[in-house]
Amino acid sequence: MKVLPLFILLFSTFASAAAYTPPALPAGCYLQNSDYQNGELLLGGNKKGSMQRIFFLQNQSANTLWLNHPIADPGASAGWMTQLAPQKWSAIAVDQGDFALNCVEARPGSQQYIPCQDVLAVCEFQNAQWEQDKAPGTIWLAENVEYVALLDSLRRRGFVVTP
Repeated sequence: MKVLPLFILLFSTFASAAAYTPPALPAGCYLQNSDYQNGELLLGGNKKGSMQRIFFLQNQSANTLWLNHPIADPGASAGWMTQLAPQKWSAIAVDQGDFALNCVEARPGSQQYIPCQDVLAVCEFQNAQWEQDKAPGTIWLAENVEYVALLDSLRRRGFVVTP
């Protein structure tokens, strides 16, 4: 009789491990105003000049990623590349439409482009607010941090995010 409960426990453990589901997005953070095209993430910002948006990105892969905004003519641009370690978060403010990011997976000895939809969780808080004079344009607000540190960093910069 003791064998049956042990079998049920082992079976449920293996079944739950086999049925992996990615972590849930934070409360109040929704999949909106973003899309994927040819493996790139497109963040829909200020298409009509009316609103700046803040997007939250989490690396859900087991490898470090480099997120890059492709620039046709880099000239004197400082660039948009940022590193994102596994399970870490970054936040970006976007004030333009269809701001593209591509994903490069970094493994020891190699780097390769990987479809962003396979490795990133992306969401936007509907009620993220900032002081009018703090609207920064398109800029990384926090990079490669734990979720709690991400929210603390945004608060220090004058942004309020409430679920």
